Amino acid sequence: MIVTLDFYNLNFYIKCGNYSYTWNSAQDFVSTVQYPFTDTKLLSIEPHRDIYHVQRADNTFEAVIDSAEVAWFLNQETDLEYILQMLPAQDNPVITGLVQRAQYLYDTDWLVQRHQEQTLRGVTTTLSQQQIIDLLNYKQELRDLTQHYDLTQPAENISWPYNPIR
Repeated sequence: MIVTLDFYNLNFYIKCGNYSYTWNSAQDFVSTVQYPFTDTKLLSIEPHRDIYHVQRADNTFEAVIDSAEVAWFLNQETDLEYILQMLPAQDNPVITGLVQRAQYLYDTDWLVQRHQEQTLRGVTTTLSQQQIIDLLNYKQELRDLTQHYDLTQPAENISWPYNPIR
C-alpha cells in the first residue's frame, strides 16, 4: 500500500495491490473512501520503506505506524483495494476519434518538419522521397476520416489508416 494525502495542494493518491487512483478534490476523496479524519493536512504511508507520516491542522506531526490515521488505512486496505478496483470503470475517459486523430497527426508532425528543415539546409534527408510522400498521404487520410466517420464516437470504433513510418 502507498498513500499520499496533501490537503494543502489537493492531491490524494492511494495504491493498493495492482490498483491506484488519484483524486484532485478533497470532497471526492473523502466521500469515495469515507476517510473519517477531518484534521489531516498531510499523510504519507509507504510500509515497504517504513514511512508513516501524519501532519494535522494543529501542526502536530507523527511519524509512527500506530497513529490513528495510519492505523485506519492499514485496517482498511482490503476495502480500499476493492474501491480502487471499481473506480477506473466509473471514471475511465472515452478517447474520441477527434482526440485520437489529433494524437496521430501530432505524432508525425515532427517527421515532416525535420524533412522540411533538412531539405532547406540542403543536407541528406532522413526520410526518402517515397517515405515522405507516404507519410503525407497518411496524414491526409487522417484528415479525410471526417468523410467516413463521426469523430465524436469512441476511437476504437474507427478503422484507422496504417502509419507507414512505424
